[in-house]
Amino acid sequence: MYTLNASNTYKEVNKFLLDTLASKGYKIDRFGHATKIREGKKYRYKFQKTSVRYEIEVLISATQYSPASKNWVRLATHDYKDVKINA
Repeated sequence: MYTLNASNTYKEVNKFLLDTLASKGYKIDRFGHATKIREGKKYRYKFQKTSVRYEIEVLISATQYSPASKNWVRLATHDYKDVKINA
């Protein structure tokens, strides 16, 4: 089971979005984030208290001064209050 990260006001929207993403092939992790690999790139929806972030994982090559690393870069942010559920 996954965690709903939204505040109590937006738990319904958080659950709806996670269920929708899961039905589209996204994997939901234990932290309540949805990830999917498309065209060799890893994308993630990161659910926060009042918003959801759409991110991509980038690989940073090792240099003489630092080791290689993986980081998430934000592509978009949307507030839960702006999400419309048409049921």
